Amino acid sequence: MPVERMELTEFVVDKPGGKRFSRGSRGAGKRGRGAQTDARSMFVKLGICALMCALVLLLSALQNKANSAISANNDDAYGPKQIDESLGKLKFVELPGILEVFAASDKLAVDVSYDAAELIGDNTTLMFVSSAKQTVSLPVDGRVKAIGADEQLGNYVCVVSANDSEFQYYGLSSITVEEGQTLKALDSLGVIEAGGSLFIKVNVSGRPEDPTQFFDMGEDGL
Repeated sequence: MPVERMELTEFVVDKPGGKRFSRGSRGAGKRGRGAQTDARSMFVKLGICALMCALVLLLSALQNKANSAISANNDDAYGPKQIDESLGKLKFVELPGILEVFAASDKLAVDVSYDAAELIGDNTTLMFVSSAKQTVSLPVDGRVKAIGADEQLGNYVCVVSANDSEFQYYGLSSITVEEGQTLKALDSLGVIEAGGSLFIKVNVSGRPEDPTQFFDMGEDGL
């Protein structure tokens, strides 16, 4: 008896209500739901990545702003010092039309106008000859140690500075300070007369020193 080949068809089950289900359609539904789940998962991952990038950018912006603020504060703090070192210190003395400038070496400015200057007394005394009556001012902070008169150099004032150096001013026709008085830089010590001479001595640790080591004599020197 010859055997005829049977055609196999998809197994179909009829259910009440007219809906028909098959193995093929059930598998396709599962694959569709899996694709939707993968898509949602991908969107969630992309959202998390975008949020992390935004957080990193925000932290970077805050750090840059903080660094800028610190830099500005440092500029404010050190700016005046740098200007002061490069340009020197300006000092006004109580003389008409005279502006004294402290040099970068920090030597003291000579606080009187003079026609001639000379280093005398074994290089321990500066002598200034002036043709004008003028006030003599102290170039540093200090305290008046002594007031007196010298037979050769005239009336004097001895001032001790903060580092215990002694500045002695001789030749004053009048003295405007008192012994023990505390003085600030540019305070008046007294007056020299027209045609008179001012003498300055400097002692360090009780020993006379060359005054030109402490005073700026200008470009022409003595």
